[in-house]
Amino acid sequence: EHVLDASAKLTDALIRSCPGVKILATSREGLGIAGESTYRIPSLSLPDPRQTQTAESLSHFESVQLFIDRALQTQPSFTVTNANAPALASICFRLDGIPLAIELAAARARSLSVEDINTKLDQRFRLLTGGSRTALPRQQTLRSLIDWSYDLLSPAEKALLCRLSVFAGGWTLESAEAVCVGGEVEDWEVLDHLTSLCDKSLAVAEPAGTSTRYRLLETVRQYSRDRLLEMGDGETYRDTHLAFFLALAEKLEPQINGPQMTETLDILEEETDNLRAALEWSSGSPERAEAGLRIVLATSFFTRHRISFTEGREQVSCALALSEEMNPSLRARGFYTLGTYANAFQDLENAYRFLQQSLEIRQALNERLGIAQTLNALGTLATYQKDYALAQQHYEASLAIHRELDNRGGIAASLNNLGNSATYRGDTAAAVPLLEESLQMKREDGDPYGIWIGAYNLGELNMTFQNYDIAGAMFQECLGISVKNNSKPGIAWALKSLGAFLAATNSLRNAARVWGQAERLREETGEPMTIQEREDFNARVTAARAALNDDAAFDAAWHEGRELTLEQAVALALEKSY
Repeated sequence: EHVLDASAKLTDALIRSCPGVKILATSREGLGIAGESTYRIPSLSLPDPRQTQTAESLSHFESVQLFIDRALQTQPSFTVTNANAPALASICFRLDGIPLAIELAAARARSLSVEDINTKLDQRFRLLTGGSRTALPRQQTLRSLIDWSYDLLSPAEKALLCRLSVFAGGWTLESAEAVCVGGEVEDWEVLDHLTSLCDKSLAVAEPAGTSTRYRLLETVRQYSRDRLLEMGDGETYRDTHLAFFLALAEKLEPQINGPQMTETLDILEEETDNLRAALEWSSGSPERAEAGLRIVLATSFFTRHRISFTEGREQVSCALALSEEMNPSLRARGFYTLGTYANAFQDLENAYRFLQQSLEIRQALNERLGIAQTLNALGTLATYQKDYALAQQHYEASLAIHRELDNRGGIAASLNNLGNSATYRGDTAAAVPLLEESLQMKREDGDPYGIWIGAYNLGELNMTFQNYDIAGAMFQECLGISVKNNSKPGIAWALKSLGAFLAATNSLRNAARVWGQAERLREETGEPMTIQEREDFNARVTAARAALNDDAAFDAAWHEGRELTLEQAVALALEKSY
């Protein structure tokens, strides 16, 4: 690659003069001449550190095999055990399967444990030194290896590579053009320079649906980040990264509760690492804190349904801690969101405190929509406290404001909550028309989440009427919506109620299996049951266990359900015939 032009001219001359000659060449990039066929040599095969790894499971991966071979050369007593297997998987994954990097890491096995090597990889360019004295200088340290490729770049390519290090988990061409331009890099040049970096094996282009997504190997990203900091441009481009993902999050927020829900959540999931990186940067200084809170609030629904309730609550709490000097309206939204999280976790004292703070600010600002939203959440809090009269009062006040504003989404939500309130009071006759009207409005508006809520509540109501066919159909619709949107909390709720439907229709072992899966999903998402929900669930499980009259069989089925894949559990719950 350092004599690329001359090599291309020589090769072209040879092939033109000697048609029977074939040339095999290795390089960081192709020669770029007529008749050339390129083959990108893949990295060594890698284990997934997110999967449970054992000494046996790791033995099949090329990167691990290379590490073990080189480690044994420096430390003959080296062994892979089930205890150090996760750390070894992490090392190979974080080093991107780069052979030299793995060899240099393995050489450290003579003085460090596998766990210590993994811990120190955050400083990999200090750790991974000391290659063979007989190797070329660029092959003796990991930094020298990347230096070699970096020094061959043009000034604009160097600038773009360094700026791309602000992305986490990859980027699109659109985001690169928005974040990385300036100085040596014009917006219209980004595609050409990015293509060149891919050709030189410094960036990776991968198909993503109908578009292309790019990423840096983590080793290249860390190197480029260090170079960006050396240039003194780190803050500038992390700020543009923060601004871009704030704008993206707020652009997508209105699309979540509508027909584009699935596509919108998929985009946010693809950018999860970038959103986290933006939040981390925003938390480092007061002047960026407001941007962080805005991202958290815009992505709150996504975080609950695709990531975890625990992470969502922590994000809001951390962002609000920096909000003293922020816009009061924004702080009110933050207190409202944190109050809804506290509601979900049954932290009722804090839920009331946060929601009251939100309500007081919104009343002072006369934010009618915000007041209605907060009253709705206070109604839910009162329901959890079994103060159904107060809950109805809050819901009716919320409904009145939503009608005043002609806000269909809010009207439907208030009608749904009034229906639930009637159910809890035992007035099921009043509950049915309220829930049906709410569901009909959500169907007309094409709001998948609103449809889910309405179908779920009507399903539960029909369970009390013993209309099991209607209830089962409602719960299956909920499950279908949740699967389509990859919402684990929604799947867990639907499976919980489908388990009750199965138990009511005498499929007791399958009920236990479905409940087992629902329990596992709740543990993964961190969403607890409400007090009322736990009471109802325990009563259903106790009744099903008694009906089966075989505790061992019930427990075995429950365990089987926990071990099912999500796809298997969904297929079981969606069977038409039980």
